[in-house]
Amino acid sequence: MYFLVTTLGVGFYLMKRMEKSEEDYLVAKRGLGAVPVGVTLALTVLGTPHILGVMESAYDIGLPAVWFSFAHAIMLAIVCLFTGRWARKLKVESVPEFLDVIFSNYWLRLMVGAVIAGAIFGICTLETQGLGVFVSILTGTSIEVGIVIGALIGILYVVLSGMKEVAWLNVLNAVILYIGIIAATFVLGSGLQNGWEGVNEFYISNDLAGKLNIFGSWEVFVGFALVNVLATVFFQGISQQGLHAALAAKSPDVLRKAMLIAVPVNGSFAVFAAVMGMAARATPEFAELGAKTATPAMIVSVLPTWASALLLATCLVAVLSSYAITLLAPTTIFVNDIYKAVLKPNASHEELLRLSRILTVLLAVAALIPAVSLPPILAAMMWLFSWLVPVFWFVIFGLFWKRSAPAAIITCLLVWVTINAWTMTPLPEVLGAPGWLHQVYLALIVTLVIGSLLNAVLPGKPGLFREKALAVRG
Repeated sequence: MYFLVTTLGVGFYLMKRMEKSEEDYLVAKRGLGAVPVGVTLALTVLGTPHILGVMESAYDIGLPAVWFSFAHAIMLAIVCLFTGRWARKLKVESVPEFLDVIFSNYWLRLMVGAVIAGAIFGICTLETQGLGVFVSILTGTSIEVGIVIGALIGILYVVLSGMKEVAWLNVLNAVILYIGIIAATFVLGSGLQNGWEGVNEFYISNDLAGKLNIFGSWEVFVGFALVNVLATVFFQGISQQGLHAALAAKSPDVLRKAMLIAVPVNGSFAVFAAVMGMAARATPEFAELGAKTATPAMIVSVLPTWASALLLATCLVAVLSSYAITLLAPTTIFVNDIYKAVLKPNASHEELLRLSRILTVLLAVAALIPAVSLPPILAAMMWLFSWLVPVFWFVIFGLFWKRSAPAAIITCLLVWVTINAWTMTPLPEVLGAPGWLHQVYLALIVTLVIGSLLNAVLPGKPGLFREKALAVRG
């Protein structure tokens, strides 16, 4: 009831005041201040992976699971200080348009736009899974039914007035987010049989003390922690999802202030989720349920009703905020980079607004089908994140070194073929590769070695910002 009242209330209030244009719906006419931008940046990437994903991973590897959240804090600083400011400075609505402004190549824009939209849609299916799990716990329905109910609430979270609705609902709900997770963590300690000391003793007495170390073993640090940092920075640091709130900022300078909100709000959240996952692993009656359901079952069984309700509200806040952007981001790419740029350049603002709302709903419906298969959350995220490694680096190349569209296209294709060969074929086993050698390392190597070489030798223009600096000096 709380979510329905606030979502409908804020949504209809802003809808009456919004302009009848897709720009207002998709990027709030680039008029958001530091508080809504900072909170939305933090909550945009604070969804199912930060809650269920971290709980699931903490059950298996322990405290190093928090590196997923630390990686996002690093990424948010990069968006607010660098990539987001660069994109906002060029006044673009989407990352594919950002690439087109840099490289003046529509094929690169279309190719990367398709990959970004597909990757974010993949994330959308994971967020849909999270909605289903929490609605299922709240109502006692199956996860499949919970997914449908959660998706309906999620559609209302964005479809009425778009980016402004998402931003101001996030500001409203951010208070609940941290009150809920902190209160539940403390209350959970008193509800466990031997409290948090008992959890600590479980890991020490069972020769699992390494899981209490934030760095874990060498293999865990290289195969999980560092993978999370690299994949998250190179994906969300340049994806439409990661930059969407930044593109809606009033000015590039707003992002510096927004960073002071986004980084702490996002970076500390997973610590609470991780210790809950570790507590579930240390409690036999919940541990036997397995990594995916042990922690939610513990939350419902151990916490008093008020604390369970508050924590579940917290979880829904986080998932809904991220889910909303995973609907807005692909919609923006299709409307801005395909429909308006190619299919119908003369389309009116009202037509584009109507199309934006229709696509928002269609994407939500389409995400229901893969969501019910319940894939492992963080493993799926890291696979999706690997795809934009070359895009991140070629944006930097194109702004400050050299703009070579052929080099960018060839490198992206080589990286994407490598990722699929590494994950979809027995190639790692054939080569005897170590388990920690994640595809994100291969994507980075191909980009920095082959991509840099191609960018140096193939024809191109000086970097965009470098060219402008040279023109000013001239």
